[in-house]
Amino acid sequence: AVIAEGLKSRNELDQSRGKGLGGGDRDTISFTADPETAQAIEVAMREAREVARGDITVENMLAEAERDGFTENLMKYWDRDWKQGDPLPEGVQNLLEG
Repeated sequence: AVIAEGLKSRNELDQSRGKGLGGGDRDTISFTADPETAQAIEVAMREAREVARGDITVENMLAEAERDGFTENLMKYWDRDWKQGDPLPEGVQNLLEG
């Protein structure tokens, strides 16, 4: 529904109360009341859009993670026992292979 129609406020969805994340006025879309969390969500959503459009590849993201010292955390998202030197987790390998 979101892909076809975009994000909608509770008012546009004709809901009297929120169902899911956030809250706030009926004519707004809210994920959090915390500004830092909101900024992180915005960055993640923009990045997801860039990935979906093909502007960023999985290879780009892995290179960025390595550059920023985040590789281990990223790999542990897929396999909590992963350590440097291990093969890529299956989920990461599947993403690379398309």
